[in-house]
Amino acid sequence: MESSSSPRPCLCLRRVGRRSSISEIGDVFPLHVGLTTLGRSHTSPEASQGSARHVRLDSSVRKCLISRQHARIVCQRRQSAENGVHVQLVDMSVNGVFVNNKKIGRPTDIVVGDVITFGHVRGAALAAGTLASQPQSEFQFRVRVCFVVGDLMFCVHDVAKNITSARMTLCCLDLQLRRYLLLLIPRLFIIFINHVRHVSSAGGSGAC
Repeated sequence: MESSSSPRPCLCLRRVGRRSSISEIGDVFPLHVGLTTLGRSHTSPEASQGSARHVRLDSSVRKCLISRQHARIVCQRRQSAENGVHVQLVDMSVNGVFVNNKKIGRPTDIVVGDVITFGHVRGAALAAGTLASQPQSEFQFRVRVCFVVGDLMFCVHDVAKNITSARMTLCCLDLQLRRYLLLLIPRLFIIFINHVRHVSSAGGSGAC
């Protein structure tokens, strides 16, 4: 059996638009196998019964843009699917759901890299298939791959971006120091992962 402290791949929604206007709402939400509901409510009927996880989407600026039960995402393990997980998005809202700026009108498959935007100020009047870019929306997310270690979650894209930034910084350093740091950084990362496993060995979140 896989240890709860072992890194486990998982898909997630990573906010790419404006930060949430409500501070307690995060920017990264894991998409676990099964049903995930999204909406303005603090929970959903399915989440209350324990048959789903719920992601709260709300704003202190545009209170009515997001429906109480705005959308559903269903993840199913499937070997033929990208990353071994088939993901389907269902719109249940008044103001719509947009995948890569296009309003969806039926259950839609989504994959890593897709941009999902929940709601539009004219969403109720827009027909399915309409293109409507919203770069400043606080309800815009990109599907990413993340790893869960115990209670911690790391977005692969964020880690890669930080490594790239670190490499650019290293290019400005003395050659000998750069070589030393390039050898040291992987070792420090291994030490960090082992520390996380040790801390979370007493318990951890459920499998994605």
